[in-house]
Amino acid sequence: MYITLNYKFFLLLFTIIILITVFFTSCRRDPNHYRSTYRSKTNEVVDTNSSPIQDHKNSNAYNDSLAKHFSTLVKTQFYYTEAAKEKSRDKRIVDFANTIIIEYQNILKEMSILVQSTTQDSIINLSDKRLVLHKLENSYSKDYESLFLEETIKLQFSIREVLWQIKNNTLNTDLQVFYEKLIQETEIRIDEATNLLDNV
Repeated sequence: MYITLNYKFFLLLFTIIILITVFFTSCRRDPNHYRSTYRSKTNEVVDTNSSPIQDHKNSNAYNDSLAKHFSTLVKTQFYYTEAAKEKSRDKRIVDFANTIIIEYQNILKEMSILVQSTTQDSIINLSDKRLVLHKLENSYSKDYESLFLEETIKLQFSIREVLWQIKNNTLNTDLQVFYEKLIQETEIRIDEATNLLDNV
């Protein structure tokens, strides 16, 4: 009898501890919640003769598709980050937006040199599209800052995913190192945006 009561008490205590742990874990924002929102349609055949990303193992159509998707994502990030600088009243968001723009300008310059592309604009303009993020089109939303951060996290996860695919498809070791660095910088941006989102 005594052993049965102790066992039941232990089981009850264990269940309560598990429930409390699950509750507090779910309260914390998880950046992985936003991943894979803007996935690349890399299986589609893209009819283009040149790509800024050279020397790949796989077919040109696949690599051109990756490069175009990267261009679309970067163009989208630039557009909404520039908009956030104008629309946001939170200095932290404006500073974060400025940092993203400066970092991407530097990335595109370095990428231009590494991939022997004529200008950084040719990498951005490889795709003539950007994604339309409907949540950010309404600049008067009271939740604009948090929506901007959420969409930035989604975009950064998507950019990171494309960079992984590009890195895994190149034979050039210098480019592999460069893409690895970009992936790490993208992960830092995801962490920064997540921390800001927790405090907005």
